[in-house]
Amino acid sequence: MTNKSAVLTGSILIAISSVSIAHQGAVCGDAPHPLLSVSDFNGDGKVTSLDMDMMILALREGTYYSIYDRNADAKLGIADLYAAKRDMGKISHKTDQQLAKMYQRFKHIQTLNGNDAIMAMNYQPLGGAFAMHGQHWMNSAGEFAVVGLRAADPFIAEGLNVLADGSDVPALFWGDAAVPLFNDSAAPNGLSTLDWPSPTGVWNTERVQAFADAPPDFFPDTTADMWHKHAGLCATATDDGNGLVWRVDQHLSNAECQALPNAAKADFMGQKINRWGNFWMLHVWLYDLNPRGVFGNTHPCIDPDAPSEDEINGGRIVPPYFQDMH
Repeated sequence: MTNKSAVLTGSILIAISSVSIAHQGAVCGDAPHPLLSVSDFNGDGKVTSLDMDMMILALREGTYYSIYDRNADAKLGIADLYAAKRDMGKISHKTDQQLAKMYQRFKHIQTLNGNDAIMAMNYQPLGGAFAMHGQHWMNSAGEFAVVGLRAADPFIAEGLNVLADGSDVPALFWGDAAVPLFNDSAAPNGLSTLDWPSPTGVWNTERVQAFADAPPDFFPDTTADMWHKHAGLCATATDDGNGLVWRVDQHLSNAECQALPNAAKADFMGQKINRWGNFWMLHVWLYDLNPRGVFGNTHPCIDPDAPSEDEINGGRIVPPYFQDMH
């Protein structure tokens, strides 16, 4: 990862691409794009002097905030201010506006450093770190969302992607429970038994085809928001006396998940349970600009030596009831 800094410099302005979404095959070292396509930092629909005032305050503060990094070089300086001024009067699209408002709401997360600071904000690790994701941390709002007890909300920071050593938070993530298709004899592949949470917190075993629905849509004017599936994800931990070691499995029913030993069960509706969900997830790389785009499923520079997602999944064949119908 590139070291980020905020410094007033006279460096040559790097041309800024108008393309806001980079290729998903980009590798670490490829140039990312700025977070926003135009410099509408307050998300009011137009680049004005108010946006310039916000940027000048950030430059004076001397802290790196990725939203103002207009040449995407992992530092803030005069070149970024010149680039922003060239956008004066431009109109922003709705995705820019949404990203800007989300960033300003969650700006403080950019500066989090260390597991203690993250825990102080009521986040807990969901599992171990894995390659190009880091470690996922989630709060109670995120837990309720992934099991369907509340809808995902772009203005509640449900989850964080955190480097394995806790030194940086490169992204936020959201989860939203997949809507299952119950008792449909016409469904392909045959329906299989899958435990599923009801709004009362009672788990049932109706026959279900998971991922029968479309993902949420926080950004209706773009198709770049890449919601992806986590099918039957189960997070458990062991403790050998040297701290918790987390494990994440996928493609398990809730019953299979609850049968696994776990040293870190969660309090849920008056019960001690293992964390389980079958849900859509969206990463938004608000803080570490991603050459694969702000909505990339992965970031090629994040913990590249950690286990891969395939390793963590254990090579399981996806059961029919976890497959989508599209």
